[in-house]
Amino acid sequence: PLPAEHADAAVPPRLTSSGGAASKPVEPAKTESLDLRQFSPLLADERFSAARTLVENDESEAAARAVLAVAATESDPVFVARAHFAAARLFERAGRPALALDAYQRAAATSWPLEGDAWVRAADLLVALGRAPEALDALGRAPGLADETRTRLVRARALAAQEKWSEADDQLAAVLARDGAAEHRLLRAGFSRDAAARASGEERQRAADRGFEEATRAVSGLPKTHDIALRGARLQAELRKLGASPPGAPTLEERLAHLSGLVDRNALEEAEEFRKTIVFDARDFSDARCRYDASVAKLLSLERKWGEAADQLVGDGGERAAVG
Repeated sequence: PLPAEHADAAVPPRLTSSGGAASKPVEPAKTESLDLRQFSPLLADERFSAARTLVENDESEAAARAVLAVAATESDPVFVARAHFAAARLFERAGRPALALDAYQRAAATSWPLEGDAWVRAADLLVALGRAPEALDALGRAPGLADETRTRLVRARALAAQEKWSEADDQLAAVLARDGAAEHRLLRAGFSRDAAARASGEERQRAADRGFEEATRAVSGLPKTHDIALRGARLQAELRKLGASPPGAPTLEERLAHLSGLVDRNALEEAEEFRKTIVFDARDFSDARCRYDASVAKLLSLERKWGEAADQLVGDGGERAAVG
């Protein structure tokens, strides 16, 4: 049976948090396919015969528990750490992130060659579980021998979970300088999409354009049916809705002028649809927002929606009207 300290009834022990903005759970990083060869030296030990059979039968969670049961009877710290690391990988494969996190933290408690990797993998799971500040703490504990690319990717995800977009982008830029993998470009495009969704005006435009450019680079040369190409196309569509202007596409100024022209020509249905593609934050008081409000108010007036037209001009408690 699984030792009592590994019971899944409670969330694993938390690392001491460094504080910071609350984070939200994010989509976990894709778990690598489990290569059984990496466990061969460990599972070849006769003590793990039961676990080996379970792994071969694709019973990952049961195999992990069998590995931990053996570890609980041993005293050599490196042997125990290796066992916890193997169990953590198996728990991940079984879709049990809380148990995997606990096992990685225990594997990282001993000085051995994969100590740094254990901390980084624990940090990745902490991000996925919505505990980004603790993830940054874990990364700070990872010895310098931990894989730099993996460390930066996890740190980027932890920072993005706290909406520290600029810092997250710096981490990904460093990764891309060494490894321009399409998967990394998609991750950067996704961060830009999230940053754009929380920004407004020119800041939204810049983030959306940056994300669209990365998504375009990610899918370049790939067949349209390729998984990355499909994901990239979805990202591009989302970024367009957020105002991304691909090369040759109209700028925000040109789009505002087009909206005004549609209203002036009394093309009301087309103007109604087009205005939905221009998005501002509710408290954006920029000149571009004021011109947008004026065009939309005129459109609503032509549609005899007098109350909505007035609301469009007044904005939040009259603040936009006062600024304009």
